Amino acid sequence: MITENVCLPGAYQENTLVLLVQNPEVIFAYWELSNGQWLAVAGYGGLHLRLYEINGNGPGCWLDGQGKLWTEINLPPFTSDWYFCDLSPGRSYCSELGYYGSDHVFYPILRSNRVQTPRVGLSSRPGEHALVAVDLTVAAAPAQETATGQLPGSIDFYRRQEHN
Repeated sequence: MITENVCLPGAYQENTLVLLVQNPEVIFAYWELSNGQWLAVAGYGGLHLRLYEINGNGPGCWLDGQGKLWTEINLPPFTSDWYFCDLSPGRSYCSELGYYGSDHVFYPILRSNRVQTPRVGLSSRPGEHALVAVDLTVAAAPAQETATGQLPGSIDFYRRQEHN
């Protein structure tokens, strides 16, 4: 049961960086830093988000050392998410959020999960094709206009389907 006075928190005070695949060429990244972590990096001139392309098949993103820096973004202030576009389909990626110290060395604060963008097109391997069943009978009959000249709403459509 939901009450009217319940609100979701604006932040969970967790340090996390997550990558989500949107399509074969786009990955969405989002992160959160706790207040303590923000205070710790406040004097270093801003955060940077790195994306690595992973060439190996190792179990972890960071243990095998086979990642290649794909891009690095100097993040605008108060940014908590980013879209990486124009990626290569069928590749693995992971990310780091960090800052540059006074010695001009990149120091990662957070490391993400490893994701793989899907390939484009059908697989050439047997058995990897997915079948999708589509019922076209619902879309076969065009919608009829009402006496007032407006198309029926979706509730009207479903009520008619129940009587057929």
